[in-house]
Amino acid sequence: MNILFISSSTDERNEYLEFTEQIEAVAFFSESIGESIMILNSEQIDLVVLRLSVIPQAGILKYINDYFPHIRVIVLTDQSLDDLLSVFRRGKFSVLREPLTFHDLKRLIEVPLGNHH
Repeated sequence: MNILFISSSTDERNEYLEFTEQIEAVAFFSESIGESIMILNSEQIDLVVLRLSVIPQAGILKYINDYFPHIRVIVLTDQSLDDLLSVFRRGKFSVLREPLTFHDLKRLIEVPLGNHH
């Protein structure tokens, strides 16, 4: 499994690398929408984990849904985004509130696509 982590901090990268190693996955990292699009178009990505800290980052969700509908997306947020949930429901997205626990992330990864929002 190839996982793209978008907008993760440098401190989190080590934790994500350890996590992906434990589940025998490959981690890719992106700090911008442009970089994310480049990775999505050049690598066989199975899962995207997006830290949604500012609303403009939500644009990548539409791009993924339009061009890569087979990719599952998990959104990490530290704020209430109830007004955006209607947008998320139109795609294959899952939302986790921060702080992130790898147990929750692993549980979501194991759920078949389309069975969780």
